[in-house]
Amino acid sequence: MPIPSGRLPGWTWLVGGGLLAVLSHAQRVEAGVFDLSPKVSQTTTYDDNVGLQSSNKVSTLVSRTGVDLDADMGTAATNLKLYAGAALVRYFSENRLNTDDENIGFDLTHSGRRHQMGLKGSLVRDTGISNPLDLDSGRGGLANERRYTYDLAPNFAYQLDQTQSIELSGAYTHRDFSNVDEDEFGSNAAPYSQYRSSLDWLKRLDPRLRAGVGVNAIYVDTSTQKTSLASAVGIVEWQASPRLALNGNIGPGITRTETTLPTGLGGSERDSEDTLGYYFEAGIDWLPTPRTTTKLSISRSIQPYGTGQTAVTRNSISLSGDHKLSRRLSFNMDAVYLLDQSVGNQRSGSVNDGDITAIYLTPSLRWAVTKEVDLSLAYRLRYKSFENSDSDATSQAIIFRVGLALPTTRSNW
Repeated sequence: MPIPSGRLPGWTWLVGGGLLAVLSHAQRVEAGVFDLSPKVSQTTTYDDNVGLQSSNKVSTLVSRTGVDLDADMGTAATNLKLYAGAALVRYFSENRLNTDDENIGFDLTHSGRRHQMGLKGSLVRDTGISNPLDLDSGRGGLANERRYTYDLAPNFAYQLDQTQSIELSGAYTHRDFSNVDEDEFGSNAAPYSQYRSSLDWLKRLDPRLRAGVGVNAIYVDTSTQKTSLASAVGIVEWQASPRLALNGNIGPGITRTETTLPTGLGGSERDSEDTLGYYFEAGIDWLPTPRTTTKLSISRSIQPYGTGQTAVTRNSISLSGDHKLSRRLSFNMDAVYLLDQSVGNQRSGSVNDGDITAIYLTPSLRWAVTKEVDLSLAYRLRYKSFENSDSDATSQAIIFRVGLALPTTRSNW
């Protein structure tokens, strides 16, 4: 599996090296536990519009056979989680879409008397239709671009005193594309990189309430556009009751967009624009009853459009809920609303579609047959529309999954 070509920022190597040194030291001075947990699954899906196309719809039965392996090792202060997975995906009516997907990753954390630090990383090899929420799927024909996505995210928190703390976090994402078959799959996808960082100061006002201020920065580098966002936010975290928690941040931000525009005779010129806007993230966790959990999240931020051609302002609302009908049977509902808008006067997406709207709705039933075996049955509805073109698309799917958790191997070291 090739490594994406994006260059990692220097501070990610510094934080990663420090955390690995901490883990090595912890292994020498503390006893720890090592757990190895394998899982296998078989998912069968019937989708009446697998590519979420507005025309030339393709309905097919899809089989996904997956194997996952999780390893967990750590001490009282330091923990390292490793995971790897592979899946064989077959489209019975469209063999050209057949693929095998892989992923590997880690999550390293360390806690001290007054600090916490962590580093997460992953490498995912999948295709353009692997994620049903990708807004670019279905454009320009039923394409199945091979994607390589690399993520690295360090974080650090320090307790200044009994009531005040500072938190620093960052994230780097790079995505490369390559076509499975150039003859069958035409693609305008292009590599892109994204950098995110934030610095927050928080003060505990009472046992249930924290508030503070923060600064955020986002930089998106695509094939035709460079977009940067700097914002200042106010932050609130409130545990209203044992069953209700609210958190959020909101503030103004300045976005600068530099776009490369083609000119005659194969030339190009750059157009730049600065815009002032508002950006936010908010979440609500609510337990209406001991058997029911719900989570609502809303956000507005800058991110790359799926094909890597440009950046967009994404407005997102997501709602998830889980209700235990009995000790082994549960009902789950996931709903997502997405609105991608142009940044400044630039156009959204890889073509002049204007605002792009997507809706994702999935109710499901899960039955824990035994401690090791679980079954689930779900219905999935996807909808996508483009402001400036008559190309709305709808997809409906029935999904049946069987999961098997093999015995966990545990050892001390």
